[in-house]
Amino acid sequence: MEHDQSIYDTDIDEINKIMVGLSEFLDDATKRQLEIRVIDDQIEQLHEDKKGFFVNRADQKTRDELQKKRQLLLASEKRVPAVEEKLKEHQHELLELEKESTLLDLELKVVLEKFTDYATFEQTLHDIYRAYIANLLGKEK
Repeated sequence: MEHDQSIYDTDIDEINKIMVGLSEFLDDATKRQLEIRVIDDQIEQLHEDKKGFFVNRADQKTRDELQKKRQLLLASEKRVPAVEEKLKEHQHELLELEKESTLLDLELKVVLEKFTDYATFEQTLHDIYRAYIANLLGKEK
């Protein structure tokens, strides 16, 4: 791994991308609410224009399309609480990964300050038990 990289960089980037998408969905809530109002006004206008007994087929088709679009927008609005909860979960997960990444970076920095390279550190770690026992036996004499 490069010196300025972390093992969690890919996970952190992925979570950030997901969070951007969730945030954009939530930011569009005002736009969706405004669209619903506009559609309601259009449907009301079509209803008022239909004063006679005969319904214009074009008006009926337009009203049906507006109703479908309105239902889709309302379905999206119903998802807002779940999206907010998912965003909170991802924020928590991101915070945990960033903490872990920072700790690992600090540990690596300390290892590299004390040892010339990581291979030397691994060898020292491998021999630590023998060194500990030898140290204990040396103190008993």
